[in-house]
Amino acid sequence: MSTPRTRFIPPASSSSALSLENRPTLAPSVSFDNLEPRLGTIFSLGLALNSLFTPALRFAYAINHDNFYEVASKSLSPYCMVSLLILNVSRVDQKTEKASRYFITFWILLNYGSALIGTLFDPQNGSILTAIFHTLNIPATLFGRNVMISCRRRINEFDHEQKSSYIFRGVFFSMSTMPTILYFTIETLRCLHKESNQHNINFNEVCGACSVPQYTICCLFLLLLISRLYFAPFSQAANVTIEQFARFEGLPRVMRFQAFCAVVAAMISVALFSLMQDSGPATLAMRLLSVCAVVCIILIAASEGLFILWQKNKVRKRQRTLAAMALIDQGLDIDLDLGRESDGECADGEKGDSLSELKGVTDMKGLKQTSFLKSVSVENLL
Repeated sequence: MSTPRTRFIPPASSSSALSLENRPTLAPSVSFDNLEPRLGTIFSLGLALNSLFTPALRFAYAINHDNFYEVASKSLSPYCMVSLLILNVSRVDQKTEKASRYFITFWILLNYGSALIGTLFDPQNGSILTAIFHTLNIPATLFGRNVMISCRRRINEFDHEQKSSYIFRGVFFSMSTMPTILYFTIETLRCLHKESNQHNINFNEVCGACSVPQYTICCLFLLLLISRLYFAPFSQAANVTIEQFARFEGLPRVMRFQAFCAVVAAMISVALFSLMQDSGPATLAMRLLSVCAVVCIILIAASEGLFILWQKNKVRKRQRTLAAMALIDQGLDIDLDLGRESDGECADGEKGDSLSELKGVTDMKGLKQTSFLKSVSVENLL
């Protein structure tokens, strides 16, 4: 009778067997969490350096008084403004808002301040009208800076999905404007390089037939980029259909005026593109057409910027009114015109601290607490 075989199992020793706790762990994988902020910083730094070509050239013009730098800086100004506009909304958060404001202010003062100094001290090509133009550019562009910061704050209030969609469709798609503007700018730079061996000449006359049409066309592309980045998310045209826009029916007067100016600027840009030459002086008709197109573009941008600021102030007044209604709903008896409680002034003779801020906010003079106001909630007022 055969005995059953048994399998011999050697005893587990500490040297041969490894427990789960003593099992060696794999090397940690590479983390890419810090890669996105670094790429964002590199992207913002590249845009900032790209926008400094025009101020640097105008600073050289203020030092050397050479008209070559002025014409080159003017031809590159739309391209540098595109970089500045994209830089302002590339990272919309409260941490970078102050840095963006300071950088835009520095860019404006360096650019137009250097142009003003160079024009005043240029004995051959400087003029009083050009100096006045550069002087007026400083407050105008500072107003544009306020509009840009206001739009930036409103974009920062978007939720994560809306902000991601804006960055992807607005910012990255808008960068396609940069090669287009650079393509037209190269024509002027080529003319300046060809004539750079000459001295004591006015490059506005030598390359005017190329620089004037190029500047006008690039300003039109710049307006399209501004509309896409800053005006489109908050424009009054959001509720207007394409059919209404094509027929000019049901459009506000401001929008009709903007559409008319846009059509005029586009037609002038096409006409100047057909008259564009490799070199030579610009004719009087080309200069007048260019001025007309640039004025139309400025009117469109200024009117839409004023509308955005007006809408911002309107929202702010509504928020203050709703805050007052909330206080009234809580049982406070407030005289909004006097800015104090209706029982009288405080014991120390001063007006109420928090209630005095409501002075002049609304026309609800002598508004009292009633049962109707108690039944109305703040959410329904929105």
